[in-house]
Amino acid sequence: MADWDYLYGDAYYAFQEKDYLKGIECAGKALEMGCDNIDIYHIRGMCFYHLERHDEAIKDLEIYVPKKPTDFALRMNLGISYQKTGELEKCKILYDQVIMEQPTYSLGYANRAVYYVLKEMWEEVIIEYDWAETFGYDHPSLYQARGAAYLNIQKYEEAKIDWKKYLEFCPDHAINIFSNLFSPPHIFGY
Repeated sequence: MADWDYLYGDAYYAFQEKDYLKGIECAGKALEMGCDNIDIYHIRGMCFYHLERHDEAIKDLEIYVPKKPTDFALRMNLGISYQKTGELEKCKILYDQVIMEQPTYSLGYANRAVYYVLKEMWEEVIIEYDWAETFGYDHPSLYQARGAAYLNIQKYEEAKIDWKKYLEFCPDHAINIFSNLFSPPHIFGY
C-alpha cells in the first residue's frame, strides 16, 4: 500500500459525501505524496467543478478526460467549465466531438444549445433542443430556453407551447415568462 492510498480513499469518500473542500485537500495531499492513480484528477476536478471553481476544474479534467474518452458526462462537465470561464469555442469543440461519437446523447445537444444561447443563435438553439428532446431530454430548462428562442425569432405560438410545458414543471416560475415578454430579447439564467 502506497503512502498516498489512504488520502486517495479520503478524497473519494469526501467527494461522495459532497464535502468538496475536504476532497480537494485530500486529493492535493495525495498528489504531493506521489499519487499515480489518474482518478485523483477526476475526484479533485469534480470537487472544483461543484464549487464553481471552473479554472481549477479545467486543469484537472484536462488531465483526466483524455484517459477516459468514453465518459461523456465528464466531458460535458469539462465543456461546461469551459463555458463558465468564457472559453466558448473550446466548449463547442468538445460538445461537437461528443455528439459525433455518441449521436443519441441528449445532454450533448442540450449543452450545445446553451452554447448557441450564449451566442444568441436562436434557430440553432431550437434545433439543438429539438434533438435533445428527441433523445429523451425532458428538463424545464429546455422548454424555458427554447420558448425564449422562439420569442426572439417572433414565433409566438411555439413559444407559448414551450412555456406552457415549462410552467407544468415549474408553476411558481410564471414571473420568468413575464420577464421575457416585457424585456429586451434575451435569455435569462445563463
